[in-house]
Amino acid sequence: MRTLMRQTALELKLIARMRWPLLLPPAAGAYIWLQLLNLSPTGSQDLYLHMLTALGRLHTFAIGLPVLLGILLVRRDILHHAYEWLRAASISNHTFLLSKVAAGILYLSLIPLFIDLVYLLECWKQGLSLPYSLSQISLVTIHMLVAYAISLVLGITLGVLLPSRFALPVGFCAWVFGSVFIQLFIVSSYSLYPLKAFYLNHLLDNPLILNEGWLGALAGRELARLLPFVLLFGVFLLALSWAVLGHERPERSRRTGWMICLLALMIAAAGYIPYAQMWMERYTDRQLLMEISPQQHLARANEVFAFEVSRVKLDVRLQQDESLAVEARIDFPVRDGRPVSVLDAARPPEYREPGRITFLLHPGMRIKQAFINGKPADYIRTGDRFSIDETLLDSNQEIQSVSVAYEGRITDWGYYGTREFMYAFASRDAVMLPGGMGWYPLPGGDSLFYKSGEHLFERLDTARYFNADFDVTVSGFGSLPLYATLETAPAASDGSQHYTGSDTAAFTLYGGRFEEVRIQGEPITIITTRANRRESERFLEELYERRLYYEEWLGTSLDRIRYIAYFPMDAIDSRYQQWTNERTGNTIFLSEMLHNNLDAYRLHTMLRYMLFGDRSEVSFADKNDSTQSIVYEIRETILDIYNVEHPGKSRFWHRQGMTFTPLSGPGSNRGVSAGEYLSHFLSAAAAEGQIDRLKDTLKHFYEGGLHIKLNEYGGSYIEEEYNGRQYMKITLEDWHRVWDSYKR
Repeated sequence: MRTLMRQTALELKLIARMRWPLLLPPAAGAYIWLQLLNLSPTGSQDLYLHMLTALGRLHTFAIGLPVLLGILLVRRDILHHAYEWLRAASISNHTFLLSKVAAGILYLSLIPLFIDLVYLLECWKQGLSLPYSLSQISLVTIHMLVAYAISLVLGITLGVLLPSRFALPVGFCAWVFGSVFIQLFIVSSYSLYPLKAFYLNHLLDNPLILNEGWLGALAGRELARLLPFVLLFGVFLLALSWAVLGHERPERSRRTGWMICLLALMIAAAGYIPYAQMWMERYTDRQLLMEISPQQHLARANEVFAFEVSRVKLDVRLQQDESLAVEARIDFPVRDGRPVSVLDAARPPEYREPGRITFLLHPGMRIKQAFINGKPADYIRTGDRFSIDETLLDSNQEIQSVSVAYEGRITDWGYYGTREFMYAFASRDAVMLPGGMGWYPLPGGDSLFYKSGEHLFERLDTARYFNADFDVTVSGFGSLPLYATLETAPAASDGSQHYTGSDTAAFTLYGGRFEEVRIQGEPITIITTRANRRESERFLEELYERRLYYEEWLGTSLDRIRYIAYFPMDAIDSRYQQWTNERTGNTIFLSEMLHNNLDAYRLHTMLRYMLFGDRSEVSFADKNDSTQSIVYEIRETILDIYNVEHPGKSRFWHRQGMTFTPLSGPGSNRGVSAGEYLSHFLSAAAAEGQIDRLKDTLKHFYEGGLHIKLNEYGGSYIEEEYNGRQYMKITLEDWHRVWDSYKR
């Protein structure tokens, strides 16, 4: 051991004498510092997100350094013809190799050290505690250290196997292959995600590590299975180097070296088994979903089969093996002994299976027993649904009850190209269970997923028109902060959480290392990461001022929204990744992105929900209706008028942009869009001191309803048929008539 330590110290001195390696760790720290210095006010203020994005780029280039260093360390002396005298040294081959590995890792650890110091300094400047900041950076630091270590050993092995004139270009190819090519080309083309074990760079374009609230549950558990294999594979490369080096500096029988090398290879292969099992489970689960899901052109709209539900009662428990055990009770009304369609209360829904009432339920859930009106009942489980015989309903009851007890694990993984994500997951460290994923029974429905070619997509219409009273109890998650798109009751003494909702949409349950941000007076709470606290507080302060203004003017309570979930959502599928400003129940999910933050766009998205109950940002464009409506433009004028009355007060300035709804009014207005016309109208009213008259006019239309219905039933599951909107019919003539009626 003493010989190894002294040889390692010598190797460190030799690295320092090269001089140029000493410049690289400070340069890496300086690069990250420049990326975190003076964050753009229009971008995310989350230091972790900026650091991780910059580090992904830096790490791609930095990973070439240990490969080069490994080659140079070997070719410099023990395999250099000028150092033949070393063959007579009393130092063994494995001491030579281990000392070079140890010295290289000690040097390379300076790179994450400088990066971490810069990051911790910036976190301190933002008021983030040291333990919290360390918990953010620890997993990323482990990624970097492991990547540098295995790359260094790879370089040493190439240096042993090949002469310098070949080792350097082959090392360059290994760097490019391991850090970029295998990820962006091989995996994306052939979807061979188990090859991630051979990535040299796990920080590039990895959505599973962007959300610090879910970091341990998503990326940490995969790393825990990957790390043993990487370390054992590194041992195999060292054994290979030792065996080959034995030809140049014989110490033992050559056969002994190759036997040890073969043994190391077998142990490394065994170390890959847990990682391979994880991928086998993921691919098996995905294949099951593929088999039971229809092609998109064959899918039917879910609401064709959906029926009304009056009450849902759930008892959800996370078990020791992190599977869910659920007892669900669904109460639904019947008319003439049959359920009531969500599309037409006067008739029953179309039956997915003749004579049977169906519910969508995730295929990973195993039903243990089912009851109808408290009596045991037979059921048929088929793919992602189960069904009961219609004749089992009690014709004397107006409200029928179906109860079902089931259990299973939901950790649904998916991919599209190089991007991998999770549809849903539940563990003691993180939870994301979207309301339309079928983790509790959904009435009727066609399917939970659909496929297009070889790709699987989550359907976004599984819970459309699904409104009911909810009574939910959740337990087994320990101290994990849990949130739901329902009203939250105080936690019970046993740690269980209770949620309720009246006539609310299908609810989503989520949780992680998130924090609640509130300000005095404002009822809305923002669920976010600690690094976003200051930005969230500023946003709530501005929202509170707007709330006071609109509630006083319009004489109504804007209480549709109670929570805002604001964090990176790249790790989850289309429901929140594409719907970057989506409302579910009393919660709006705002996806945090690098170059966007809680800005004017997000503020007015919130206000649209609070004022009008939807987030439509599209002017009237119904090709099948010649009667043009200016509903959207009136809504935008309501949003604009605050800034007109409070010039320069808000950093969230918004002004109605150009819309393309043509006017059908006086000839002088033809060719002018409705947005331009009302924007000029607002400016003129302000200049002429007629703001109060304009506010009375706008309030008149607001009280008449300005909601724009989105995603109406189209008959089949074709996206184009779900893009229609229903507008209130308000014409320019209606506007002028109301305006004239308030003439003073």
